[in-house]
Amino acid sequence: MMKKSENRKNFDKLISDKKSNWLDEALWMEENEAWLDKSAQIAIRILSEIHRQKHVNGMTQKKLAERMGVREQYINKVVKGKENLTLKTISKIEAVLGIKLISVEKETVISKQIEVRKQEEKPWASKNQKEYTNLSYQFISNYQLNEPIPNYSQA
Repeated sequence: MMKKSENRKNFDKLISDKKSNWLDEALWMEENEAWLDKSAQIAIRILSEIHRQKHVNGMTQKKLAERMGVREQYINKVVKGKENLTLKTISKIEAVLGIKLISVEKETVISKQIEVRKQEEKPWASKNQKEYTNLSYQFISNYQLNEPIPNYSQA
């Protein structure tokens, strides 16, 4: 049976003199949750692809690092989901592994409102000029036009 003094010594060994910063870490994780989640998903995708390619072309984390021109330790951080990746880094990973990690939706809106309004603003325009105006304003990326278009022809 252990004596009380031995128990105390063992207990003292477990206690650290360093102040714990668990609260700061928890707050940081909460503040960065959105990109950490995405980073973890990317990490899983990279690891899955490395594993798949290992049997095909011998891909490893080390080979990925070499082909990207970075240290193996950096790739280790990436596959742990702890690295806030830049678009440049993501593009390098995609190129080396031959995969798509992220994509950006391209939304194209054909705006009849602009087409009609531009023609109304230029009643003097020839048929060719009106067709050119239609083509010029037909595609608008990433915007829904909910605001009225200002009419500058009255100024």
